[in-house]
Amino acid sequence: MSFKLKMLLKENGITFAILLIAFNFNSIYGQQYIKGTYDSIADKFTAKNTTDHIINTSEGFSRFYVGDGMTGMGLINKEGKIICTPIYNNIMLLADTDSWIYIKGGLYGIFDKKDGKQLVEPKYHHINPIHDKVYTYQMYSKWGLLDNLGTKLTEPLFDRIHNFKEGFARFYMDNKYGFINTKGDIIVAAKYQN
Repeated sequence: MSFKLKMLLKENGITFAILLIAFNFNSIYGQQYIKGTYDSIADKFTAKNTTDHIINTSEGFSRFYVGDGMTGMGLINKEGKIICTPIYNNIMLLADTDSWIYIKGGLYGIFDKKDGKQLVEPKYHHINPIHDKVYTYQMYSKWGLLDNLGTKLTEPLFDRIHNFKEGFARFYMDNKYGFINTKGDIIVAAKYQN
């Protein structure tokens, strides 16, 4: 992604760069573009009607970057309203879920898709969507289950949790396999080698 420098502002000996960033709200087909500026000082996005850069979208939302793109990702809706300010390392736009996964400071969290409200603070080493409204989370080397609102379904006890099929997932713990359901209940204890 490339940026256009709109202006440099110097205040109290600190130089701020105001960047021109562009957004595409019609997927990869490029039929309509919304371009705008993001003023990091005023935390305001202003849309402009021009055609330029493309950035990915999901369900009417688009990620945008500020700075080098590593520490300044945010989220706006198709009207240009900022849903999440650009303070994240990454935002994973997941289809068919009520929430999105984000990374901030190298740790994972979850926020609500509608209003950007933080559901899970960035405290996990990894979060993956694994089943409808169920996520695996990692704390150090162990895995557990969360629901889409951030409620822990299990503690991080498992060495591995596989994908769910027909409401059950195989897990690996203490060098043995067992089965768990989407509520976090162990259905078959870890006692099988294969």
